[in-house]
Amino acid sequence: MPVPVYGDAGQLGVGTGSSATTRFNFGRSTLAVDEQFIDCNENRGTRSHDIALLRQGNRRVMGQLEFKPTALDLATLLPWALGGTGG
Repeated sequence: MPVPVYGDAGQLGVGTGSSATTRFNFGRSTLAVDEQFIDCNENRGTRSHDIALLRQGNRRVMGQLEFKPTALDLATLLPWALGGTGG
């Protein structure tokens, strides 16, 4: 089964809620989504596949993200990444 590759929007962001409040620009990205599906059509007595018996399995985001942060970017990003509160 081919692996779908999703595009990126060109920005990376962090925030305290579900949306990013601080955005960082990055240069290059090789991010991709790897999805696995579980086929539950084994013992039905037929060779045809029923799409209703296909289940979503593991989903992983993989790849690299390259950006060159400024001092202000690092002052925001490092406390967030290390679990601190920032100052």
